[in-house]
Amino acid sequence: MFNGLLLLTAVAFVAEWYAVASKSSRLRRVTKPAALLALLAWFTQQGAWQGILWWFGMGLLLSLAGDIFLLLPVWCFPAGALSFLTAHVCYIIGLNQTLPIVTWQSLLVVAAAAVVVFLFARKFFRSLKHRHSKRLKALIIVYMIGISIMLLSALLTPLRPGWPPAAAAWTVTGAVLFVISDSTLAWNKFIHPLKHGNLVVMVTYLLGQLGIVTGALLAFGEI
Repeated sequence: MFNGLLLLTAVAFVAEWYAVASKSSRLRRVTKPAALLALLAWFTQQGAWQGILWWFGMGLLLSLAGDIFLLLPVWCFPAGALSFLTAHVCYIIGLNQTLPIVTWQSLLVVAAAAVVVFLFARKFFRSLKHRHSKRLKALIIVYMIGISIMLLSALLTPLRPGWPPAAAAWTVTGAVLFVISDSTLAWNKFIHPLKHGNLVVMVTYLLGQLGIVTGALLAFGEI
């Protein structure tokens, strides 16, 4: 697990965070895709995209495409959102190879996740300015549904047969961080700029991706 590629991934993460903090758009053209490329290389080395891990590899690859689209002019934003939405679909498929055991705990997880998502969505859309098109709002709604299902799928991993506690912990943490990242990005972009918002987005996003794929590798016995 701990090797040169993982160290390179950590360096790439820090470089991207530095580029964001220094507001260097030119540097980010290199550091942003490099961070996901390094993580993808480490994942490939560890899992070789075998079996169920193929879905997680595709999730990373589609996320890399989304990162690149978001570096381009603003009219490329929908393409970036669709890339990430497809990445979430891949993660959903990978996470739902086994069904969780239906208990009061699983029902409580579902209810709690639903309440949190509902409260954020209500606050977000009440604050969303009217100048945004109906098409963009529809895309945001579909994306919220996709990432919410991904989050719920991850939150239920502790109750899925065959998921070791460590794997579930990594996956849950990663999914929560990913949702925090996207929620911050959405608020930062469409509602009101947040202080250090871009840095929060990238720190939680990269650590979230690392958590999800590390959990998958642990769950399917590759590390």
